[in-house]
Amino acid sequence: MFILRLVLCTCVVGCAAGALERVPDGDWQGTVPARERARLDQTSDRELAIANADLAGATAALADARKLLAANTKQSVKPLPATADDWFKEREPLRREAAVKADQAREAWLRANLAWRQHRLDAAVARIAVIEADRELRRAKAIDHHLLGDDTYDTAPYRGQVARAQEPWYRAELAADATRGQLESLGAKMASTREAYAQLTRNAAPDDSSARLKLSSWTVSVPRHGLKYVAKAPTLSRPTPRYLVLRR
Repeated sequence: MFILRLVLCTCVVGCAAGALERVPDGDWQGTVPARERARLDQTSDRELAIANADLAGATAALADARKLLAANTKQSVKPLPATADDWFKEREPLRREAAVKADQAREAWLRANLAWRQHRLDAAVARIAVIEADRELRRAKAIDHHLLGDDTYDTAPYRGQVARAQEPWYRAELAADATRGQLESLGAKMASTREAYAQLTRNAAPDDSSARLKLSSWTVSVPRHGLKYVAKAPTLSRPTPRYLVLRR
């Protein structure tokens, strides 16, 4: 058959050039009714529009991830005040170590985020190639469906083209899923290290040496069910109870 020979010749040329193999317009327009052609192409156009929107979003997200990594800064660990006593000095190495761990965790998360965004972009690009290859396969199937008698249209080259396009798409999706799992794990680690550093920072020494180990002043109120002693202005620098309740 002339049509079959034409498809095979076109496939050989397309594979040699490494470009997308397309169904000849003469076969497509001369065999498939216009209404069916429009319906099939509209389906492909909708899928392509969604894929292009995903591609634009993935491109912007990757650019943002690169900016975040480039703008990453280390924790600013303020030195202890001159009024700090031995209790705070003994714990200062722990505070600095916590700051280093928080910096490392954040940088690891930023790099994992960049890798995930890159995989998402790779998947978006590969998805467009799959949709374009699938469009040609749909056209080839439609032509084969409308041929009369024993005539057939060889769709095997277009099936193989779709399969080849799907391989990098699947690999990119799998890589993106794996990196997303790592990103979530590193996000939890980053949050815990930041909280550990913040906890040590909240216990920093006061600047006023006169306030260290100074007892709070107390006021006495007589509630309905007993005496209640409430700290009026606690100034203790170390974690201690803020009020004392005495019950009869």
